Amino acid sequence: MAQQLPPELQQELIKFDNLRRQHETLQVALQQIKSELTELSSTLEELGKLPDDTVTYRIVGQVMFQVDKLQLVKDLEDKKRTTELSLESYTKRANSLGETIREMSTKLQAEFAKYGIQ
Repeated sequence: MAQQLPPELQQELIKFDNLRRQHETLQVALQQIKSELTELSSTLEELGKLPDDTVTYRIVGQVMFQVDKLQLVKDLEDKKRTTELSLESYTKRANSLGETIREMSTKLQAEFAKYGIQ
């Protein structure tokens, strides 16, 4: 079937498939970012329930370090803001790519219809 299509249409189909794969990759990244945000929010919520003089630790690699709770909260809040910005950016990219894919799909379907392909 692909041999019957003009080379330009074959190239568009390859481009469409590549965009679709990129979109899937973005969706996986979005899920990971959302999961990280959930974890950060839960950690900050639990830390908020503890007194400020609570002994807290941070794991770096395989070593655990004692850290000031207020500094730990500040660091996690900064990380949460950065992660939220990443989520926003990835979401915009995924939405834009999704729109491009939908437009391309419509165009390809119309082209395929000319060749009697569904």
